[in-house]
Amino acid sequence: MRILNMILLSMTLAITPAWSAGQPEVKVQLSAKRIVKSSQGKESISSGDSAKPGEIIEYRATYKNSGTATARNVSATLPVPAEMEFLADSATPAGASASTDGSVFSAIPLVRKVKLAYGVVSNREVPAAEYRSLRWNLRDLAPGAAVTVSARMKIKDNQKGPVIIKLDSVKKSDAKRKGGEK
Repeated sequence: MRILNMILLSMTLAITPAWSAGQPEVKVQLSAKRIVKSSQGKESISSGDSAKPGEIIEYRATYKNSGTATARNVSATLPVPAEMEFLADSATPAGASASTDGSVFSAIPLVRKVKLAYGVVSNREVPAAEYRSLRWNLRDLAPGAAVTVSARMKIKDNQKGPVIIKLDSVKKSDAKRKGGEK
């Protein structure tokens, strides 16, 4: 529950539209589901109130404009909780950017400069486990339009005991901003 609430609050604050004339109203629905693979490799959704280290959680956030005007420049930000690590290639839709600090975002995969022996500098891919936040530019949401973003995360193996994350629940949040860009 604590992790889901933290993500929901972060996502609510991350809705950064520049409102047009009229009344756009962007609402966010967030769900967290545990993904289980059978011995045959088939995936299914599992219910429960907690997940154990090593288990996979899929977060889905649906952004819907319930207002009467287009919401402009909407971006969706999904933080990666400290107890979890982002699974590479699981962000949908394509085109997400990522951050290792929650403030500077770049296209996935992230790359950093590393100083090698003899002062040689080389670009190296940042492991997806180091990503702390994901962001999608949803652009404009027309009245009634909705977009869903999702990503899978694994609970880190170094956690002690189960991680409480209110699975199978959907939280709703209203974000009503008027005026210029944030």
